[in-house]
Amino acid sequence: MNRGHEANGDPEVETPITTYELLFRFVHYIYDLYKRGQRSENTLRSYAGLCGIMPAEYGKPLRGTGELNFAPIFDRPAAELRPREVRQWQADVADEVAERQEARGWDGTCTARACLSLLDAALKWGIGEELLPFKENPVTKYVEGFVRPSRTRYLEPDDVEKLRDALMAVEHQRLDDVRNWRQKYATSQTQVLLLLTVTAMRLREAMFLETSQVDLRHKVIRLKRSKTGYREIPLADIACEQLERQLRRAEDGWVFPSIFGGPIRDVYYVWNQALDLSGIDTTDVVIHTLRHSVATYLLRKGKPAPDVQNILGHTDVRTTINQYGRPLATDSGRAAINFYAEAINPRGKHRAGVRPDDEEEAFTWQRERIRTKLPSCGRARRRRTSRTWA
Repeated sequence: MNRGHEANGDPEVETPITTYELLFRFVHYIYDLYKRGQRSENTLRSYAGLCGIMPAEYGKPLRGTGELNFAPIFDRPAAELRPREVRQWQADVADEVAERQEARGWDGTCTARACLSLLDAALKWGIGEELLPFKENPVTKYVEGFVRPSRTRYLEPDDVEKLRDALMAVEHQRLDDVRNWRQKYATSQTQVLLLLTVTAMRLREAMFLETSQVDLRHKVIRLKRSKTGYREIPLADIACEQLERQLRRAEDGWVFPSIFGGPIRDVYYVWNQALDLSGIDTTDVVIHTLRHSVATYLLRKGKPAPDVQNILGHTDVRTTINQYGRPLATDSGRAAINFYAEAINPRGKHRAGVRPDDEEEAFTWQRERIRTKLPSCGRARRRRTSRTWA
């Protein structure tokens, strides 16, 4: 898509910056961060694919029809976008993606939410760079992105244990089916998934893990280019033991090598095998559910949100709380509310309308009822029906 752009200078003050111009500059800003190692290539390609804008210096073709997502608002001045317009645009994106990808069964909600997140990030960046005349984002403050409730699914520790046992069974079967020289590659898929269960890493971060990024001495993985830039992932003892064994099978600097060279690219066949073998409820369970399970369990057990944020690699602790902590009651929260309930109901005196069966307890219950002068049901009913309404 050919559009005018002043590459050597800022636009004139009286000319409002369009949404296309804002996205153009924002994607170039992300590209500069990518060159400095502060953003991953996956993040760059994700942003560029959503809006159809990629810096020419990148040198690789951009696939897809991302420019169709933002085409309705490309020519709109960014400062004039209003919440109602953005809501309608998000709904239109979801409908158009669902129509284009009908054969795959996509509903378009994920793409629409990703486009809204990109617009939000671009507007915030434009405010910080003083390209827009307002101090706070007037659009995404009042616009909620589409949510897929199924993605909030998490697994209990018992289910994760069953899944790990199933992964080990699949690995043993694969080792029996391949020749000796292929055994070092046969374990890559299962070992990646086993690592995800105890680290809360993203799938691509684990598949493209390099040997230089693993520090078993300090029990940490150092990712130079994650989704949010540089990130350190603490390792549990069980993860260190697993990586120590897997590093012996490393090849060409990749922790999980592929038989075709480079890192592995696909783990879904092994994942589906393990799900079928585990016997757990697989409704709405995807690989990213393993990450949800770690975060949800830690928050539910009352672990500090900043600690969980560091494990997940979120830039803002509110993302951790809103996405993983809001729909759940923590164990400490349940203990606190039970402490209050026992204070107002000592020794379980009030039992939700159930009369005690023991004679002594029944006598005590009747005595308390008379002492507090509770009206009988008949007397209360007569008093209600005798009222005269104007």
